[in-house]
Amino acid sequence: MSPVFPQDHYHPSPLPSPEPTGGRRTYHPKLNGVPTDENGIPLPPNAPPPPRFDRDDDPWYPFNDEGGFRLADFLFREEEMPAKKIDYLLEIWALNKMKNDDLAPFNSYTEMYNAIDAIEFGDAPWQSFLT
Repeated sequence: MSPVFPQDHYHPSPLPSPEPTGGRRTYHPKLNGVPTDENGIPLPPNAPPPPRFDRDDDPWYPFNDEGGFRLADFLFREEEMPAKKIDYLLEIWALNKMKNDDLAPFNSYTEMYNAIDAIEFGDAPWQSFLT
């Protein structure tokens, strides 16, 4: 009598999937993949996308100015400063600048990361890993 192995009795026939009961789909009210214009108005079917906004008039976009760009570059790329410490630094900066009716380039690390993530040009080596 030859030995019997479990794989000898294996028959790879899938079981039928159970039919879903009472299932429903919920769609996001705004994130639905429908192409829109710059005001969020849906484009007609098969319409070409609107032309890209030319930002040649603002060389520091998406940053407010060169100072904001250089600060983000320093904190994010050079120092790799954690978000919590960026917020703390910007709070200190804002306290000092409020006395002179001036503000820091960013209100929080989130605002700085959003500006970095909004870069559309070239091969910017930045990427935000927020969870």
